[in-house]
Amino acid sequence: MDFNPQTPMGHHPSDDQQLSNQQTTIPINQQNKIPQGTPPNQNQQVFSGYPPYGNQYQAPQQGYPYPGQQVPPPYYGQPIPAPPKPSNPQKVFLKKVANRVGLGCLICVAGYALFSYLFLFLAPLITLLVTGQTQLIDQMGLFRAILYIYQSSTELQWAMQLFVSVFGCGVAILSLRKMLNIKIKSFFHKPEHGLRYIAQGSIVQLGISMAASMALTILTSLCLGLMGDVGGSISSPDFSLRELNPITVTLYLLSLLVVAPIFEEILFRGFVLRALQRYGNIFAIAVSSICFGLYHGNLSQFVPTAIGACIMGYIAVKSNSLIPGMVIHLINNLISTVQVLAIDYLPDTWSTAINVSLNLLIFGGAILILILNAKRISLKNNNMSNLSNGECVAATIATPGMILFLVYSLWQIITYFF
Repeated sequence: MDFNPQTPMGHHPSDDQQLSNQQTTIPINQQNKIPQGTPPNQNQQVFSGYPPYGNQYQAPQQGYPYPGQQVPPPYYGQPIPAPPKPSNPQKVFLKKVANRVGLGCLICVAGYALFSYLFLFLAPLITLLVTGQTQLIDQMGLFRAILYIYQSSTELQWAMQLFVSVFGCGVAILSLRKMLNIKIKSFFHKPEHGLRYIAQGSIVQLGISMAASMALTILTSLCLGLMGDVGGSISSPDFSLRELNPITVTLYLLSLLVVAPIFEEILFRGFVLRALQRYGNIFAIAVSSICFGLYHGNLSQFVPTAIGACIMGYIAVKSNSLIPGMVIHLINNLISTVQVLAIDYLPDTWSTAINVSLNLLIFGGAILILILNAKRISLKNNNMSNLSNGECVAATIATPGMILFLVYSLWQIITYFF
C-alpha cells in the first residue's frame, strides 16, 4: 500500500465506497425528516389548503422554519360560535310586567263587551218573562223582541252601563291585583296637596281635553272632506238621559259619577301606572294614558281622554294618591252631564249659551292657571332602571298581552268609526 500524506492514518479507500452506500440508502421511516436548516427541495410538497379543500396536508416540520418555508396553521375543525349576548334583566322584568298590564287591559275591554252581550240578552228576556209580555216573542221572534225591550227602556240601558262598568273593570282590577301583587290600599295615601291643587287640576284637565276634542273634530272634518265620502264619522256615544224618573237618574248618576271615577282610576292610574313607574314617571304616565284612551273604544273619546289622562297621571304622581284624580274625574263627568242635560231639557238658545259659557270659562281658566304656575310645573322622571324611554317603549309593545290589547282596541275604534 502506497503512503499518501492526504489520506488520514487508518483510512482505506474501501471505506469511502461503504460510506457512499450508507448515504444513498435511507430507511423509509426517516425519509420525511428534514434536518434543521436544510434548503428547500424543488420536489417538496407544500400545503394546499384545509381539508376538505386540499388533501396535501403536511405536518409542520420539527424545529423553527427556515425563511420562506410554507407552514400551514393548525386545523381546529368547525369554528366555535360566539356566546349569546346576555339579556338585560331590567328589560326581561319590564316585558313580564308589560305583558301582565296588557292582559289586564284586555280583560277589561273584552269583559266589557262580553258582559254587554250577556246583559243585553238576559235582562230584556227576564223583563219579558216577569212582565208577562211573552206575546211579543210570538209576534216578533225572540231576538227582535229582546232588542225592542232594550231600546224602549232607558232603565235597562243605564242598568247595563252600570253592570258592565262594575264587572268589566272589577274583573280586570282583581286580575291585575293577583298578577302584579300590588295592594289596592297603597293607592289611597293622604294627598300631598289640598283642594286648591285639585280645583286647578280639574280646570286644566277639562280645558286641555276640550281643546284636544275641538282640534280632533276640525282635523277629522278636513280629512274627510279631502278624502271624499268614505262613510266615517267621529260621533260620540250617547250619554243623554231621555227619562227623568228616579230609577233612571239613580243609575245614570251611579254609573258616571261613582263607578267610573273609582274603578277607572284604580285600574289605570293605580295598577297600570304604578306597575310601570319604576321605569320612569314619564313613561308610566304615557302608557297608562294611552291605555285609558283605548279603553273607551272610539275615536271621539280616545284623543281627549288620553291627553286629559296625562294631566291626571301627573297629579297622581305628584300627590302620591288616587284621591285627587278621582275627584277630578268626578268633576269632569259632572260638567259633561250638565252640558248633556242642558241640551236635552232646555231650549236651544239656553243650552247653547250654557255650553259656550262653560267652555270659554274652563278653557280660559286652564290657560291662566298654566301661565301662573309655569315655573312650578315640573316632574322628576325617577327612572330606576338602566333602560331609556325608547327601550322601554319597544319592550312594552313587543309583549303578547300588550299586542292583543292594542289590536283589539284599534279594531273597536275602526269599527265604531265606520
